Amino acid sequence: MLLFVALLIPTSAQAEHINKIIIEITTGDVRFAGTDDKMVFQIGGKTFTLDNPDRDDFERGNTDRFEFRNDDPIFSTDMVRGVGTISVTKMEDSTFGGGWRFGGIKVWINSDTTPPIYQNSDVNRWLDGDNLSDRQWITTLGEDGWSLPEEPPFPPCGVPIITLTNPDLASLDVESTLDSDCDGIPDDSDTSFDTPPDSDGDGLPDLYETQTGSSPTNPDSDGDGWHDGKNRRTFLLLTRIQGRDEDEDIGHDELYLVAEDVRFPEQDDLRGYWEMNDNTEVSPFVIIDSRATAPGTPAVFKTRLRLRESDFEFFESPTDDTLQDAVLDWGGAGDTGEVTITLNQGDFEYLLTFRWFTVYFRDPNALSGMSDFEQDGLTEALEARISRQDPSLRPADKDRIEGYDGLADPEGRQLFIEVDAAGADHHIPYDAKQMVASRFHYRHIAPRIDDGYLGGGEDLDYENIVSFNDMKTNYRPAHFWNERRFFFRYALFVDQMEDEFLGIGANGRSDRTIPGVPRSREPDLIISRTSMLGHFSAIVFIHELGHTLGLCHPIGTSEPPIPSPTCPTPSNWVADSEHCVHYCGVGEDDITAMGDDIDLLNTGIIPGAATGIGAGILIGAGIGAAIGALFGAGGAFGGAIVGGIVGGILGGALGSILGSDAYARVVDYHPNEWAALFFSVFPSP
Repeated sequence: MLLFVALLIPTSAQAEHINKIIIEITTGDVRFAGTDDKMVFQIGGKTFTLDNPDRDDFERGNTDRFEFRNDDPIFSTDMVRGVGTISVTKMEDSTFGGGWRFGGIKVWINSDTTPPIYQNSDVNRWLDGDNLSDRQWITTLGEDGWSLPEEPPFPPCGVPIITLTNPDLASLDVESTLDSDCDGIPDDSDTSFDTPPDSDGDGLPDLYETQTGSSPTNPDSDGDGWHDGKNRRTFLLLTRIQGRDEDEDIGHDELYLVAEDVRFPEQDDLRGYWEMNDNTEVSPFVIIDSRATAPGTPAVFKTRLRLRESDFEFFESPTDDTLQDAVLDWGGAGDTGEVTITLNQGDFEYLLTFRWFTVYFRDPNALSGMSDFEQDGLTEALEARISRQDPSLRPADKDRIEGYDGLADPEGRQLFIEVDAAGADHHIPYDAKQMVASRFHYRHIAPRIDDGYLGGGEDLDYENIVSFNDMKTNYRPAHFWNERRFFFRYALFVDQMEDEFLGIGANGRSDRTIPGVPRSREPDLIISRTSMLGHFSAIVFIHELGHTLGLCHPIGTSEPPIPSPTCPTPSNWVADSEHCVHYCGVGEDDITAMGDDIDLLNTGIIPGAATGIGAGILIGAGIGAAIGALFGAGGAFGGAIVGGIVGGILGGALGSILGSDAYARVVDYHPNEWAALFFSVFPSP
C-alpha cells in the first residue's frame, strides 16, 4: 500500500471579485408603462447605463436583460456590501404621459446559475417627475429581497488529500478537503468555527500562511511595505445632495461635482449632471475617491472638491460655472464615518453628504514586492512607498503633504503626471484637465495630475517660445524632482512651442521614439496654448500623453485582422516610421485622440458651425424676405440680405454649440487603444 499525501492549495483571501453583473428588469403591464428615456443602474458605487443597442428596452410588459463585464480590478462584493444600496434612476422627465412603470428586478453577480443577490418582482412604482428623487428607486441592504452572501471569516485552507493505490482501502472517505476557518479540521468534521491562531497579527491564520508560503511570524513576509493580509482600502462615497436654493433664475441647475479633477456623475460624453431645483434631493451613492494604506499609515485624508453647473460649449470652450471650491477632510481611526458640508456662496445653497467605508485586502503577491500585479509600471514595493509618502521619494526640504497618503494601490492602476506652467498666466485650463482626468478615471485608472497640490506644478520663468529640446534639457532638470522620475510623467504647458520640424506654432509633442525602444521609456510632453482655439488643449494633452503610454498615430493599412479590444497584435508588426509597435483594429478614420492630424476639422466643430451658418442664412433670408415683402419688392430684397446675415451668425453659433459634442468624443482613445496602454517600466529607485 502506498499513501501519497498532498496539500490542497488555498484560495485567495480576497473578497469575491466582480467580473460580471447581470440585471433583469420588468416593465409593468399597464397603459403607458413603457419609456424610451435614459435609465441608469447603480451598485457598489458604480453606475451603468441600461441600454441594449439592438433592442427597444422598457416596453410595456417586457422583461429586459442587461449584462455588464467589469474590468475594474478592485470591484468586489465588499464594495457592494460597503455601499449597501442598489438603485434604478430614470434620467429624464417624460413631460407627457405617466413616465415609466417599474415592475420588478433581479440582480446577479458573476453568474445567473447562482441565486440573485437581489430580487423583487413587486416593485410596481411609477418613476417620473420634475424632481430627480421622484425618478429614482433605491433599496438598502437588509431590506426584503437581498441575499448577498457573507464572506467567509477567514481565507479557506486546505487539508491533506490522500491518494490511495491499494484497492482494499478505496472505500476510505476523503471527499472533504475544505477548511474554511483554517483550524486544521475539514468543514464536514468541524463542530465549531472559531478564530484560528494568527501569530503575527496580519489577518491571515498561521496555517494559511504556512500553506501559501508566507511567514506566520512576520506580517510583511517580503518586506515590500504591504502586510500579507490586512491592508486598508478606504472609499469616499457621495450619498446625498440636498438643494435648498438653486443658482439658475430660469430652469434648473445642471449640477455636477468634480473630485480630484474627475467629474461625477460619470457619463461617457463627459456631460453628466444632476438636475436640481429648489428643495430637491438626490441620492447618487457614487464612489468619488479611494485610498490604499498599510497598517501604520495615517488614515486621515483630503479630497479637493469643485461644485459646478453645466452650460453649453461654444466652439470647444465650455462655459460651465464653478459655484464653489472646497477641501473635504475625511477618514480617521474608525472604518466608517459620515460628514455633511454646506456650499452656499452667491444665490445657491447645497448640502452634500459623504460617507466613507473601509475594506481590507491582502498583498497581491506576499512573496515578491518587485511584482507588478496590475501592470501599471509600479512595483508593489514602490507603491507602498508612494502610499506612505516615503521621504526617499521627495527632496530633503519637502515635507509629506497632509491628507494625501494612500495615492497608490497595489491592485489598481495609477497615472502620475506633473504639469508645470511656463508662466503664471499660462496654466493648463481647468476644463481640459478635468476632461482628461475623467477619461482615465472612467477606465479605472486613477489620475494624479499635479499642477500644484502635490508639491510640483510650478510657475516657471521662461522665454516666449519654448522648444521641446528646451523643456528636456533646461526646464525639466531644473524643476522636476529627480526622485519623481520613478513614477511621474512630466508635462510643460507653454505659450508658444517651437518644433524642429514644424517650426513655431506646433500644438504639442512627446518624445520621439528611438527605433526599437517603446515611447513610454521617455515619458515627457509639452503642450502649447497659442496654437489652439478655446480649450483645444484637452485633445493635445490626451494625445501627447497617449504617446508616452505607447500609443501611435493610427494608420489605414496593414492592420491585423478581426479587431476587438482583446485581439492580440503580432509582436513583429511595425505600424509606422517611428518604429512604434501598434495595436490591432484602429484605423486612421476611427474617432480617437491619437489621430495623426488632430485639428478643428477632426472635432466636427467647424463642420457643425458651417452647416449651422448655411442653414441660418437660408432660414434667415426666407424670414427676412417675408417680413420685408410687407414693404414692397425692395423691402423683400433688403430683408433677405439682413435676415441672411443675422441668421448666418446665429446659425453658426448654434451649429458650433450643437456640434461641440464631437470635441468631447475626440478627447478619448479607441477601445483597442485603452486595452493596449503600456505603462512605463520606470527605473528602480
